Amino acid sequence: MRERLYGFYRNAQRRVSDQDNQQIDDRNVLLMEKVFLSQRKERKKKREKLEYLRNRKGPTQPSDVEAQTKTSLVYSNLAISSKWRLRWVRKVLFNRLRHRRVNKNRGQCSVPTGVTLNDSGTKDLIIRLEKHMVPPSEATKLESKGHFVEYVGSGKLKDKKVLITGGDSGIGRAVAILMAREGADITIVHLPEEIDDAEETKRAIEHEKRSCLLVAGDLRAHNMCRRAVEEHMNKFQRLNVLINNASKQYMNKNFADIDLNKVEDIFRTNIIQMMALTKYALPFLSKGDSIINTTSVVTFRGSSSMVDYAATKGAVVGFTRSLASQLLPKGIRVNAVAPGAIYTPIQVDTRDAEQMANWGSRTPLGRPGEPSEVATTFVFLASADASLYCKCTICFCLQFWMRTSQLRIVQTGRSCIVIPWVIDQGVSE
Repeated sequence: MRERLYGFYRNAQRRVSDQDNQQIDDRNVLLMEKVFLSQRKERKKKREKLEYLRNRKGPTQPSDVEAQTKTSLVYSNLAISSKWRLRWVRKVLFNRLRHRRVNKNRGQCSVPTGVTLNDSGTKDLIIRLEKHMVPPSEATKLESKGHFVEYVGSGKLKDKKVLITGGDSGIGRAVAILMAREGADITIVHLPEEIDDAEETKRAIEHEKRSCLLVAGDLRAHNMCRRAVEEHMNKFQRLNVLINNASKQYMNKNFADIDLNKVEDIFRTNIIQMMALTKYALPFLSKGDSIINTTSVVTFRGSSSMVDYAATKGAVVGFTRSLASQLLPKGIRVNAVAPGAIYTPIQVDTRDAEQMANWGSRTPLGRPGEPSEVATTFVFLASADASLYCKCTICFCLQFWMRTSQLRIVQTGRSCIVIPWVIDQGVSE
């Protein structure tokens, strides 16, 4: 029976892996159902015959009763195993058919059904928000028509109070605006020299009829981390979502020439301030609240030109998982997002023109991503839709050469890497 079942499974697998456009029909499933049902009937006849012989012999001895009990258990187990085996074969075949249909439509970039396009006013607003990017995100858009879709909020974060570090530009700005569209009030912590960008982000949030508080300061100072939380609480009285997004990076292709002062500075900026801000924010977080940390895909694939940066982002993942284990009994979720090649001001500031010329070209779309394409993940993790997500790192644009052993983490263990297959793999240095 087992050999026959595996034979059917191999035939189904071979047919799925074929590259011609043949469709899998239901004949395999029907044939297997027929085999299992016929064998079930045979077992039923054997049980009826055994029951008939028992009744003819009359009362049985204790030893016979024990033997009959064992026989009944064997038949019962056979019936149960065949039932679940049939369900398993059905699941394998239909999942493979569905996976094939998904792959057939992959790569088609069209406007989702029910999503309205931007009017000219909103489109101009988004372009102005990213005017400092060279080239702007408009130049890296998808090739299909109508890619500029409007993000329509549905109240997922209604009346939530959010604190975002580095929310004046890039991914932090996109997250702030999208969360405002979902009904959240925002506090943005930014460097004093980024006041112009922060003011522009504030106007965009207020355009969504939500409140925005700007807190200027350098988070490398622990007192500043405490002050940021205090000013947020004085303004909004609650803290529901903490987003640790602020970071910096330096390029250095020769580790022997690395500046240790810069190494200390990048660790203080990327991980120590994150821990300090979280420490001061924790007393105000309660059951159902969320912490989201921004890490990077370089944590998993490494970076030859940003060794210290990759080390700090790896520390962020370790911090996320460990803190999640500690806060899980309190009902506070801690997750991380690992963006790949996303076009933000920090990339333009730290990479030379030669690097930026082909940066992101190895992705399946042939371009870097836009901040708004990642920001929706932060909205999801902060909302009640992600109530089962804890201790996770959602990765975007992983490289093609990621090994199967790493992908298995998706299916095993409480600490997992969630890979959105819509975005798929591929990113450049």
